[in-house]
Amino acid sequence: MNKNITSIIIILLLLIIISIWFYSNKQKIDSNSNNNESSNLIENNNSKDNNNIMSKEAILNTIWKNTLLFFSASWCPTCKALKNDLEKNDNLLPDNLEIKELDYDTELELKKKYWVTTQHTLIFIDENENEVLKKIWTTRTEQLVEEYNNLIDNWKLPEDWFVNNIEVEKEFWFERNGLNTNTALKLIDLNLVLDWWPWKDWIPSINNPKFLSINETEWQSWLNDETMWILVKIWWESKFYPYSILYWHEIVNDTLSWSQIAVTFCPLCWTAIAYNRIVEGEELVFWVSWKLYESNLLMYDDKTHSLWSQSLWEAVVWDNLWKILEIIKSDLITYKQFKNNNPEWLVLSTNTGFSRSYSRTPYWSYETEDDLFFPVTNTDKRLHKKELLFVLPYNNNSYAFVRSKLLQIWKIEYNIWNETINIEVINWEINVKIWDKVIPWYIEMFFSWATQHPDNENLWGVE
Repeated sequence: MNKNITSIIIILLLLIIISIWFYSNKQKIDSNSNNNESSNLIENNNSKDNNNIMSKEAILNTIWKNTLLFFSASWCPTCKALKNDLEKNDNLLPDNLEIKELDYDTELELKKKYWVTTQHTLIFIDENENEVLKKIWTTRTEQLVEEYNNLIDNWKLPEDWFVNNIEVEKEFWFERNGLNTNTALKLIDLNLVLDWWPWKDWIPSINNPKFLSINETEWQSWLNDETMWILVKIWWESKFYPYSILYWHEIVNDTLSWSQIAVTFCPLCWTAIAYNRIVEGEELVFWVSWKLYESNLLMYDDKTHSLWSQSLWEAVVWDNLWKILEIIKSDLITYKQFKNNNPEWLVLSTNTGFSRSYSRTPYWSYETEDDLFFPVTNTDKRLHKKELLFVLPYNNNSYAFVRSKLLQIWKIEYNIWNETINIEVINWEINVKIWDKVIPWYIEMFFSWATQHPDNENLWGVE
């Protein structure tokens, strides 16, 4: 009996030892497997299962391949000094920075493109050959590296941020408002974003607009001769979008001559802009987030909930970062200025599907009073805060004209570098051309333009 008990105990001990050994080895196998998977994730960024969170610097070093153009002349002693220093300190240069030496005396087209007026000019450009930073007379490699590191610190990210399925840690500041917007990626200070209302869509965009002919609009009591309109013409079709309706909806997603457009209006800064809703081949529908940045409308799209600045015409938070909306030519005129001469044009109907008092504005006399409803960071005093400007975006810059003065003289020629811009008022419509090319523009109050474009001196019509 004792022998049987002893045998059972021995067998049990052996089983325990074998179990411990097996479990220990399984842990090692799993550990090695996990290590291999981790290694593969780092090496293969195309993996669909890549949940590895990378730092900003790691992402930039992975996807941002910058180039430094060095306009050098053989007769320039400082150019020679920098070339010698670069050769000695080649090990200091970042791996993703390529330096291209160009002959200052012969590279005439590139000099013109980047406005190079002196030898020993250094220009950082991105993958799309756009200028990022220009420096002159830098003679030490350490200075170039420092400038490059400053660019990284400023988070000047390229458009293809999410190449290779790289992910960043997500943040959801606005989830409580119903917005599924990852705020980890942004171009603006989120502390300057105001929650005008606790949830999105309280101002509903119009996504199925209906239109009336001008004759059919006469019965609508909210129309009067001074009612302001946004006019959009594309090919054979023209439509009017009255402020009286846009006050209550701010965005109309529409189709005009087979073109998908968004007509947008921010009542707080009177920014009236029409956009193409096709962004990189994908049709977007825009909605009102009920959030403001510098007292201007932040829109969100239906695909990613990215936030778009209406006044800056680009995505400023999340997935569509750095994508620019194409501005479509529009105009701002009154009902009186067009109704007798344009009977075939269509007018947005008050049959919007929503119950609103379209005969009155919810903003009282806001556009004529000096005070703003919400604070902004810039207090430029060159003009009255709410002076209406005609704004012309051109060559990555913004040019503003006092609209009332432009309408007085009807025609001006404005020079931008070596190009002449022809601006002419015809039948109360403002037309802008460079040669035969039509340039789109938009309307904005002065305080908003000055805030979004601080220190911009391209302002016409100031006494």
